[in-house]
Amino acid sequence: MSNRVRRLEPGDHDALAEIYRLAVLHSTAEHYSDPQQRAWAEQSTGLLALLSQGQGFVSCNAEDQPQAF
Repeated sequence: MSNRVRRLEPGDHDALAEIYRLAVLHSTAEHYSDPQQRAWAEQSTGLLALLSQGQGFVSCNAEDQPQAF
């Protein structure tokens, strides 16, 4: 199986929250202070509630593990 985009599933939510958290922490250092980055990254827990309410798509690797959304 190669990389693919598929519908978001409830089992993906924790992985997507972690992807969000890591993206904030690793891509915003030039523009935001450490406290600002941490505050923004902590919002990943609120993302779980939003993900459970809607539909979406996730990009997965060959092992069907979420890589982006």
